[in-house]
Amino acid sequence: MYLDKMTRRAALKGIGATIPLPYFASLAGDQKTQDPNATKRLVTVCAEYGFNRGSINPEKAGAMTFNQYSKPFAAHKDTFTLFAGLDHPGVGGGHAATSTMLNGTKKQLTGGDLRKMESLDVKLANKFGGDTRFPLIVCGGGSPISFNRRGISYPKVPTPERLFAQLFQKDTDKVIAQKKLDFNDDKSILDAVLGDARSLKRKLNKEDNEKFQEYLGAVRDAEVKVATSSAWLDIPKPKAKVNPFQTDGDMPHNFILFYEVIALALQTDSSKFITFHQGGGNGFLPVEGVDTAYHTLTHHGHKPERLKQLRLIDNWRYKHLAHFISLLKKYKGADNRPLIDTTAILFGSGMSDASTHSSVNNPVMLMGGKFKHGNYHVMPNGKDGKKDTAYSNLLVTVQNSFGVEEDKFSTSNGDLNHILT
Repeated sequence: MYLDKMTRRAALKGIGATIPLPYFASLAGDQKTQDPNATKRLVTVCAEYGFNRGSINPEKAGAMTFNQYSKPFAAHKDTFTLFAGLDHPGVGGGHAATSTMLNGTKKQLTGGDLRKMESLDVKLANKFGGDTRFPLIVCGGGSPISFNRRGISYPKVPTPERLFAQLFQKDTDKVIAQKKLDFNDDKSILDAVLGDARSLKRKLNKEDNEKFQEYLGAVRDAEVKVATSSAWLDIPKPKAKVNPFQTDGDMPHNFILFYEVIALALQTDSSKFITFHQGGGNGFLPVEGVDTAYHTLTHHGHKPERLKQLRLIDNWRYKHLAHFISLLKKYKGADNRPLIDTTAILFGSGMSDASTHSSVNNPVMLMGGKFKHGNYHVMPNGKDGKKDTAYSNLLVTVQNSFGVEEDKFSTSNGDLNHILT
């Protein structure tokens, strides 16, 4: 096969409208038309094995109340809403449920249409994240949680130290020069592939052509990534006002450091979309009163001592998250408003009960933004002739808060706008 020698501009013009405009330019235009009161940021925190209902759920629906485990949130009661009864229809539990928090489905349910795997953080970052150095940051560990429209999961930044370096550490001139060479090499390869697309397309039958179009979609994504990343090379990284690694945090685990760095990323507008996956595993967590490995505790079998230790771990998580909310109340964005005012935070899981691997009746918290907060809502769960409430109904409302006027996302069968807006 012979490849045409075409410039990038000619290649784009030759293939036609199927090639999008540069990523950062088109998305910057979207942001200019966004309602100034709309949500501008999304932080998702996923606890891979979920959290125990007994550590968070009040005894009855209505104004939020707190028990000995959930009391770290008491200072923020007007900043969040808690739900119970949200389900992932068709997922059916199992280990696959751990990856469904942001897309409400699993690969086996897509019928081969992997576009259905796209997660909410990816969708919103593609639309509104293009004017930041990092349109989407996925960090932490555990199972995949963020997926693009080809069902491919995003890699995670595994430690807060690496995330801090990625955000704020200045690259040397040598590193920048090498990155530019790499970008130019990548771009020339992409140009060659796209330049040859027209001649190859004419030789394919309908079925192969569909496959080829899918392939070109992957190429276009790569081109966008190269263009966006290279544009940021000569722009100095921001300086963090606080270095969390020079202070002694009160939590002896890297979750607290992740929250510190994520808050700095939002404050410096390095990213507007961040997904933090708190992985599972069977390690021993440094929580007072806990002497059993974490995964073992999640398979509690309703044994009182294991449930008590599991709730102590939840209390430890809640302290971390409450600290993060405090930071977003303290830090201000470019509009001089506290970040919490325009940042939606989702805290939940795709798995409601790790002991039984269930994806039914998920507890989930929505924090921040301009939502109506302060209450605990128990949603219909199929009893008394009422239909189940899909977890994705909440995701519909979150996307609506960004100004996305769509009434459907994944397996949704409605929305929660009547409760939250």
